[in-house]
Amino acid sequence: MSNSISIKGVAVVLLVVFLLVCGQSIYAQDGQRADCFMQKFDQNQDGTVSRDEYPGPDDAFTRLDGDKDGAITATEVQNSLKRRGKGGGNFIARFDDDKDGKVSKEEFPRSEDLFTRLDANNDGYITADEAPAGRGKGGRRPRGRSFN
Repeated sequence: MSNSISIKGVAVVLLVVFLLVCGQSIYAQDGQRADCFMQKFDQNQDGTVSRDEYPGPDDAFTRLDGDKDGAITATEVQNSLKRRGKGGGNFIARFDDDKDGKVSKEEFPRSEDLFTRLDANNDGYITADEAPAGRGKGGRRPRGRSFN
């Protein structure tokens, strides 16, 4: 199980890195994020990302390749992003100690660097529109997501 978690963690890190390299906000529209993914990884510019072009783990490639044809398209990336969902209400509830509807640096138990990346407008707070999605129904974490 811990091996699975570390692979998912690597996949999340790769996703964030390629978004930062492309200059996209991690909260850009799904279409923009999919385009950035394609620009970064479609080395031969054929409109698909093959397993050879994708630097991430095999299980992440398999999850992204929705039709299982051995290649990832922008549409499959968009669909994957949509399945992951959006919104930061649970994130805010988890870290907002003073219950003011936002998370300050003092309330955020992770690295200052991560806080700075999440605080998209640099106002010193992470708000629901900036927060990563959190736990799903019943307090369970959605598949492929981790924020610990």
